[in-house]
Amino acid sequence: MVQPAEAGGHDVRQALLDLNLWRTSSSRVREVYQAIVRAVTATTAGLAMLLGGAAGARTSGETFNTILTGQYVVCESIGLGSRRFLEPLPPSPRRFAVRSDRRCRRPIGAFAGAPRALVSAPPRRTEPSTDQAERMSPITRLVDVMARLRDPQAGCPWDREQSFATIVPYTIEEAYEVADAIAAEDWDGLRDELGDLLFQVVFYAQMAREAGHFDFDDVAGGVADKMVRRHPHVFGDESVDTASAQTRAWEAHKAAERGAAAEADGRRASVLDGVARGFPALTRAVKLQARAARVGFDWPDAKPVFGKIDEEIGEIRAELASDGSPERLADEIGDLLFACVNLARHAGVDAEAALRHGNAKFERRFRRVEALLAAEGRTPEDATLDEMDRLWDRAKAEEPG
Repeated sequence: MVQPAEAGGHDVRQALLDLNLWRTSSSRVREVYQAIVRAVTATTAGLAMLLGGAAGARTSGETFNTILTGQYVVCESIGLGSRRFLEPLPPSPRRFAVRSDRRCRRPIGAFAGAPRALVSAPPRRTEPSTDQAERMSPITRLVDVMARLRDPQAGCPWDREQSFATIVPYTIEEAYEVADAIAAEDWDGLRDELGDLLFQVVFYAQMAREAGHFDFDDVAGGVADKMVRRHPHVFGDESVDTASAQTRAWEAHKAAERGAAAEADGRRASVLDGVARGFPALTRAVKLQARAARVGFDWPDAKPVFGKIDEEIGEIRAELASDGSPERLADEIGDLLFACVNLARHAGVDAEAALRHGNAKFERRFRRVEALLAAEGRTPEDATLDEMDRLWDRAKAEEPG
C-alpha cells in the first residue's frame, strides 16, 4: 500500500503510479476500492463537505466521486474510468490546494490556514490541443466547449450568467433561422443554423448537469429510446404498411405515453395534454384544433368555417362601434384568428407557413416600392398613400404568375 509522503517531497507522477499499483494488486482490493467510491456522494455538496466546505466540485462536463487514500485525494471521473491524482496532504492538513491535470482543471477547494506556498492560482482552462481535438468526436468537443464557457473561474461572463429562461428566446430565434435557411435552400447556411440550434440543446444540457437534473447523454439517450419505442415496426415485430398507418400508430403511442404521465401525476388525462404553451400561437391553434378533431369536435369541411369567420367579424365591428374595451376587442380578434386557422386547416394549408409566405410577399413588394421611389430621388416619407398604392400595384404586376 502507498505510504504517506512528506509535504513537498513527493513526486506526483510516482504517487499516481504507486496508487494504481496498489489498486490493481488484487481483485479484493479493487472491490473494496469500488465499494468505497460508491459510498461517497457524487454531488457537489458531498464533495464540498468532504473537503471542508469547498465549492465547485465539477469540471468540464464531469462529476466526481472523491475518496481519501492514506493522505492522498483521488478524483474519479464517473463513466470515463480515469483517475486523477491530486496534491498530497501535508502532515498537518489545515489547508491544501488541489493540483489539477489537463482535464481536472479547476481547484476543488481548500481548508483554512495553510502556508501560502501550498495555495496555487487556478490554471486557465484551454481548448484541447489539435491532436486531442482530432481524437474527440465533434459532439464530445462541443460539450467540452460548452463546459468551458460555463466554467465558474475561467468561463465567459455572459454564458455563466444565463439561465434556462434567458436562453429560450435565442432557441426560438435559431429554430426560425433554420426554417429560413430551408426556405431559401441555403444549404451552407442550413449547416451553420443547425449547428447554432444544436448548441442551444448543449447549453440547456450543461445548465441541467450543473443543477443535477440530467446531462447531454441523458438527452441523447432519452430521444433514442423514444424513437425505438415509437417505431416498433422498425425495431420490433410490428408491421406498418403505409405512412398514414404509421402516423396513426405514432399518435397512439404518444397518447399512451400522455395517459401514463397523467396517471403518474394523479390527474385526469386530456386529449389536449402535451400541446406546449410555448408554441407560436398559430401553430398551437392548429394542434389544439387537430386534437379536438380526433374525438369528433370539428366541422365536417371548410364551408361552415366561413360562417364562423363572418360571425367573428361582425362581433369585432360591434365592439369597434360601441367603443368596446381593449380587452374585449382583443378577445374578439383572437376568436377571428382562431377561426382563420381553422379555415386553413380544413383547406390543408399550414397557417404558420402561409403567414410566413404572406410576410415575405409584403416585404418583397414594399422594398420594390422603396426602390421605385428612390429612382425618383424620393423616400416613402415624401410620398402620399395614393402614390405608394400605385407603386404597390406596379410591384405586384411585375411579379411572375
